[in-house]
Amino acid sequence: MASFNWKKFLLKLVNQLVPVVIMMALLGACTLWVPQRMPGFKVADYSHSHPIVDQTMTTAVAAAIMLIYPFCFLVLHCMFVAYQMKRVNMRVLVYWWDKTWCAMFIAFFFLTLSEFLKRYVGGCRPNFFAMCQPVWEPVNNFTTVDGALYVTEYNCSNTEDHGESARSFPSGHSLFAVYLFTATALLLETHNEVNKSQDPTWATRVMLQLFLTGIVGPALALTRYTEYYHHWWDVLIGIILGYIAVFLMLTLERVFVKDPRNLPHEAEHPPFICQ
Repeated sequence: MASFNWKKFLLKLVNQLVPVVIMMALLGACTLWVPQRMPGFKVADYSHSHPIVDQTMTTAVAAAIMLIYPFCFLVLHCMFVAYQMKRVNMRVLVYWWDKTWCAMFIAFFFLTLSEFLKRYVGGCRPNFFAMCQPVWEPVNNFTTVDGALYVTEYNCSNTEDHGESARSFPSGHSLFAVYLFTATALLLETHNEVNKSQDPTWATRVMLQLFLTGIVGPALALTRYTEYYHHWWDVLIGIILGYIAVFLMLTLERVFVKDPRNLPHEAEHPPFICQ
């Protein structure tokens, strides 16, 4: 049996990390140097006059889920693969890393895309007045639109939520709720040809998939609208972007990830020699 080729394996890791580092650099540059667009608003506009309510999923919780949850689930999934193969070997470990990389790269790509859209497009949140508490001078700082005063230059007296009040489009929470839970549901597949009548976990996996993809992800996305942090179109675009992210993740997996259960036996093929 050929020995594991560590040189090619490490070269592969470096090649995979380069695009992730580029995405992280773009995200950091956007956060540090791209100013948040502060759009104008109509005075007494009801669509921006909703109160601030407690969030089902705060930004901190969403970030923790995005970074920790996929890794934990992938570890459990790969433990399941190892159990089916009756051993843990480099095939399973590289499989775990490749799937993690696909999910991680797509997550950073869409996180960067979402940040650019929020800063360049943005828009007043439904609770804009409560978050921003805008103040403006009544001279030369507004126009009239549809018979209402439209303010173009103002300051937020609530400096803590100054930028957040104008980051309505798109809904990043909706994007990643759909992406993470749909991706998790897809991981429940065993990735091999198993007769359903002989697979005792088939019915359970189908129910979990329906629950995660049809209820949990869209339900979390919907709370962004019901809690007045996003307009309905922000949530809709976030959901669409989430499903696009899932499609791109699956496309990457089809190209880069090799399921160890579908590879030739190690005696016939050296394990994980990068080609």
